[in-house]
Amino acid sequence: EAVFAGGFTQKIARDGVMDATGDYFIVNYWSTDHYNWKHLNGAVQYTPGATSDLTLDNALKTLPTDKKIVIYCYTGQTSAQTAAYLAVLGYDVYSLLYGVNGIDWDNIPANKFVAETEVHDYPLVQ
Repeated sequence: EAVFAGGFTQKIARDGVMDATGDYFIVNYWSTDHYNWKHLNGAVQYTPGATSDLTLDNALKTLPTDKKIVIYCYTGQTSAQTAAYLAVLGYDVYSLLYGVNGIDWDNIPANKFVAETEVHDYPLVQ
């Protein structure tokens, strides 16, 4: 109830993390193949649905209890759900807003979603 009453506060912007990566335990929540291809420097890899899934006791024991944890996934949806779960367990944890998309789209602006030009005032279909 506390999570719902107070709203989702376990989020952090890219600049807050990228400017001080040493201040955080950074969790990459992707498949091993994608992690091996590319990941944020210093990120520790955990795989959803595998033995390193953060919902399992053996993985939870590897998370620090004395440092802020930042989780990122592809879009921020899975990491937000996982951050909420870990916060209920007592971890000081945050989801990286928009996941890696929030970082990559700044580097490839031709493919970036721009709300001002892409969101239209279409009528609601009921």
